[in-house]
Amino acid sequence: MDPERNVIYVKQFTEMAIAIADAAGIQNFHTTYRSSRGKANWLEPDVKDKIRELHAAGGTGFVTCELLALTADVESYFEIGEECRELCHELGVPFALSEFPGDSFDTVYALAALVTTYIQPT
Repeated sequence: MDPERNVIYVKQFTEMAIAIADAAGIQNFHTTYRSSRGKANWLEPDVKDKIRELHAAGGTGFVTCELLALTADVESYFEIGEECRELCHELGVPFALSEFPGDSFDTVYALAALVTTYIQPT
C-alpha cells in the first residue's frame, strides 16, 4: 500500500480519534489499525501489535474502540473484539471492547446533523 495515498485518510482518522478521546475525557490512547492480516504494507500500527508493545512497556489493560464501523460487522467484531480479547487473555491483562454506535437515536441524529452541513441549499 502506497503511504502517499493514505495521508489524508490517516490525518482524518487521527483527528477523529483525538476528537472522540477529548469528548470522552480520555488522555491515554493510541490510534491503531485493523485488517492488516495478510496484507502487505497495510497501515500501521496494527492493533494487536500495539497491544503487545504497550504490554511489554507495562500496560495493564486495554480497551478497543472501532471508529469506522457503525455496527459490529464480522471483520471488525473479530479483529478488534475477539482476537484482541484472546491476546489480552494470553497476556494476562483485562480487555474491553467499546460498544458500536449502532442505529441509536443519538447516532442517527449526529449523522444527520453532520450530513446536513454538507448539503447546499437550493
